[in-house]
Amino acid sequence: MNSAKVRLNIITAILTVVTIIHVSPIFMVLMNSFKANTYVKTHTFAFPTGDMFVGWSNYIKGFTFGNYPIIKAIGYSAVITVLSTVLILLCTSMAA
Repeated sequence: MNSAKVRLNIITAILTVVTIIHVSPIFMVLMNSFKANTYVKTHTFAFPTGDMFVGWSNYIKGFTFGNYPIIKAIGYSAVITVLSTVLILLCTSMAA
């Protein structure tokens, strides 16, 4: 093999490792979201099986928790985002 192919293979291997490092926390959060709280604290790296597995109940609880459901929070975030973007565009265009 020529040196260009070797260099390309090394770069590919390095970027693969970097990708795994960056994606693993997201995978861990998704995996732990299907466990009960006690198992998240004690069996953090285990797959959710048997008694650990709670299904979609964590997501249902998150969407309906208390007087502040997630849909209301998304609405507030959207309003804040739109208003701040309009204000930023207005101020920066006047400054230009």
